[in-house]
Amino acid sequence: MNINEELNKELKVKLFRALAVTVATANAVGFFINILLHGFSSITYICGICSVTMIVFGVVGIATKRLDVAAVGIVAVAAVFEFPIILYSYGASASAYPVLAVACIALFLPKSSQWVIFGTVFMINLMCIAVSYLYPRDIEEMTRESEMGTMLWAFCIVSISLFILVRILIVQYEKQREQIVKMTEELEFVAHRDSLTGLYNRRYMMDNLEKWMTIPEKEFAIAHIDIDDFKVINDTYGYTFGDKVIVALANILSNNLSNNDIACRYSGQEFIILFDGVNKEGVMEIFAKVKGEFEAFSEEEKQTKFTFSAGILVDDKTLDFDELLATVDERLIQAKRNGKNQIV
Repeated sequence: MNINEELNKELKVKLFRALAVTVATANAVGFFINILLHGFSSITYICGICSVTMIVFGVVGIATKRLDVAAVGIVAVAAVFEFPIILYSYGASASAYPVLAVACIALFLPKSSQWVIFGTVFMINLMCIAVSYLYPRDIEEMTRESEMGTMLWAFCIVSISLFILVRILIVQYEKQREQIVKMTEELEFVAHRDSLTGLYNRRYMMDNLEKWMTIPEKEFAIAHIDIDDFKVINDTYGYTFGDKVIVALANILSNNLSNNDIACRYSGQEFIILFDGVNKEGVMEIFAKVKGEFEAFSEEEKQTKFTFSAGILVDDKTLDFDELLATVDERLIQAKRNGKNQIV
């Protein structure tokens, strides 16, 4: 299961819980309001039975994880059975309830069944309205006060339920969007960063080097660094400590670079740095600090001196991409040949 599917599954569970709790609660409130307004009438009993049925659907849906089926069951009980009966019995005073049913169909039911259920519910409610007009039948004795009470409570229940449902939807989608943004940032970090040092990886550096070279007014320098005698360090102190040395130099480099500079782990114990707007003298000043801190690290850890060699090149717009990398690499090799612990 990929990240998107996991997020959708998590969102689906949260929305189902919102549907089950909100509709069941609204229905339970309607049940008690019916008792107050109309006593223990047949419609009151129908509301009570529907409330219990919705609760059962909610519990079973969460327990079996068949959320789509349970959601259809909850909405069907209200939209196909309960609300049409209430609409026929109480007339226009209960006309707000079908609106809640239609909203639940659009918000919570699977796309594959939305239109079928909506069409069915729409036709049922139209028929209820038509039948109640053509063949009026007073299932409930409605006084003016009870009619006003029914209308008022129908409006309150539907308005509050819709507000809560929409707010839950907005909050959940905002949370999901934040999760997606966060995971996208994490994926971008993983895609662009070296897992050991946290520096940029080779691909990211090369992509940015290409971009920098296409900007005529862009002034930059490039340095290729290699830790001297790194095989000896590994053989003497072990590969775990060798990784520690790489990480230490990476951290020292990061701490001495500007926000616009790009430091990458090129391969193994090699690094490439892109210095934005820095000339060779500026690079040499930075490397003097790096060199001192790297030697201090080695003295503290192993009472010895670890060093590195580097080749530096300031871009003068005369070399292409491959020639630039080849030239700075040649200067690193020259520094090695000259005895290491040098910057050429």
